[in-house]
Amino acid sequence: MTLAQRLSRIPLLVWIVAPLALAALVAWPLGGWDTVTLVSRTLPQFKSNQVLHTRRFDIRVDDAWLTTNDHPAGYGPPEPGEIYLVVRVEITNVTDDVATASDLGGYLIPLVDGLDADRSSGVSYVLATDHTSLPELNPGLPRDMELVWTVQSTSIAAGDDLRIDLYDGVPAKSTLFYGLRWDFVPAGYAIRNVNAR
Repeated sequence: MTLAQRLSRIPLLVWIVAPLALAALVAWPLGGWDTVTLVSRTLPQFKSNQVLHTRRFDIRVDDAWLTTNDHPAGYGPPEPGEIYLVVRVEITNVTDDVATASDLGGYLIPLVDGLDADRSSGVSYVLATDHTSLPELNPGLPRDMELVWTVQSTSIAAGDDLRIDLYDGVPAKSTLFYGLRWDFVPAGYAIRNVNAR
């Protein structure tokens, strides 16, 4: 009997199972069957006294509240059926260059149903001390900021827990224009119980 005839007598199931078993035996000593969750894949939760250190800013999320009163920057109250979601944060510019508050777009994203969290769209940056909109962020100077989103009043209520995803901006060379672009990568999250003011 020739080798080809002997190989043709091996059942098809053996041809399927044997390579899978061999692959499993090779993967096992290399850690292919480990079910350990990598620390690098779990995001840390930041309490109100903890600071997220990113490449451009140190960020501490203080508290969050809802209001139907005037906007913190002095605009009128929200439209009927809407409410202002305000998140107070302490921001410190850790670079050597002056930044504007709009540079914070993408670092904090609240998870609220119906909120278009397209990085910086729909958010107002207000200095807590004098209610200035879009203030400059000088290097090394901590600034208390109020980030304000207009949301549907049915999407969140006082007493709810609000999750705020936190990101770090990673500099990358821009392919469309001269300079850098900032790619945002998840860095952690904060949970704050919102109240009404």
